[in-house]
Amino acid sequence: MLDSPPAARWDSPPLTVLVRVHSILSAARSAEEAFLDLIGPVWTKLGFVAGRLFVPDAMGRPRICRTGWPGQSVDSTTPLSPADQFSGECELQDHVWERRQVAWLTRHVVQDGLTQTEFLVCTPLLADGRIVGVLELVGDGASEPCADQVALLSKLGRRYGEFLYRIGV
Repeated sequence: MLDSPPAARWDSPPLTVLVRVHSILSAARSAEEAFLDLIGPVWTKLGFVAGRLFVPDAMGRPRICRTGWPGQSVDSTTPLSPADQFSGECELQDHVWERRQVAWLTRHVVQDGLTQTEFLVCTPLLADGRIVGVLELVGDGASEPCADQVALLSKLGRRYGEFLYRIGV
């Protein structure tokens, strides 16, 4: 169990990360392609080990999982499972959707008989003052993000949100 994130986490200067994001989003043709292309150069470099992209359902709530990693690519119309909807994760997505700000929680996961602590952070994807999605990322430690990390995630969310808006998601 980790009490703090690895030292390498967040070691890339914010400007370097934002340049990588801009380059990837400029070349991407779909929400899924952009999300998957951002995994290596951005999400894992920031210390995240898993993630999912959510867009609104017919009721305007963040319930449709467009893609994820590792191995979580799903059909673009797949709604969250009942387990996800009532596990607290859905409530965090709703909180982010309503407040339009980064939010996180720490959770304990049992895997292969071992309890691990991880944090879940959700970032609103904003475009033109509207929320167009929620990005959920999972880190492998119990530390909450600091103010600089929240600011960087907010900037990433705006850039990604503008991209989603531009391609009509």
